Amino acid sequence: MVFLNKDNAFHATASGKAMLAFMTEASQKKILKGRLEKFTNHTINNLEQLSFELDKINKNGFATDDEEFQPGVFCVGFPIFDNQQKPFASISCSSPKFKIINDKKYLDKIKSSVKFSAIEIGKYFKKTNNKGDKHAA
Repeated sequence: MVFLNKDNAFHATASGKAMLAFMTEASQKKILKGRLEKFTNHTINNLEQLSFELDKINKNGFATDDEEFQPGVFCVGFPIFDNQQKPFASISCSSPKFKIINDKKYLDKIKSSVKFSAIEIGKYFKKTNNKGDKHAA
C-alpha cells in the first residue's frame, strides 16, 4: 500500500520517526512545521510527547508505529545513515497488529531483519579509502 502526499506523517510512522530521532532539532522543526496531524486515535500529536518518543528512539536505535498511522498496523523502522552518520533514509516493515500480539518472537524477527537491511544498505553510502572501492555517497 502506498500513501502519496503524506509528507506530513513523519511523526506518525516508524520510518519517519526513525529519521527524526537522529536529526538536529532545527531539521526536525523544518520537517514538522509545527503541526502534528492526527491520523488515528494512537497518533502522537503533541510536540512534548513526540520529543519524549524521539529520545527513546534515539536510545533504542529504532522506531515503532503502533497503529499511529493506520489502524490495525504495527511497524518497525530503522534509520539509514550516510558517511557522516546523518540519517538520509529509513526502512521499515509493517505487519498486522494481531500477529505482533499473538507471537512476540515475530516482532523480534522483524526488528532483526529490518536492522540488518538498514545496516547493509548504509554500507553503500559509507566513505572508503580503499583504492578501487566504489560508494554512492
